[in-house]
Amino acid sequence: MLEISAKIGKKKETEEEYTRKEREYTHFYRAFRLPTSIKEEESTAKIENGVLTMTLPKMKLEEPATKIQI
Repeated sequence: MLEISAKIGKKKETEEEYTRKEREYTHFYRAFRLPTSIKEEESTAKIENGVLTMTLPKMKLEEPATKIQI
């Protein structure tokens, strides 16, 4: 299971003749089921300019050792 979550919070304060405060909070959550053929140890993730890039390499499935024709 792959879970991705993020919290974003902004505060804005202005002081003139009075104090005004604004708060904006956002929460993001997603969950994905991954195939069992993913190499978890070799998986990587990076975030750049607000873009999440993930690399999830697959395991190579073994072929049968011998083939018998009938």
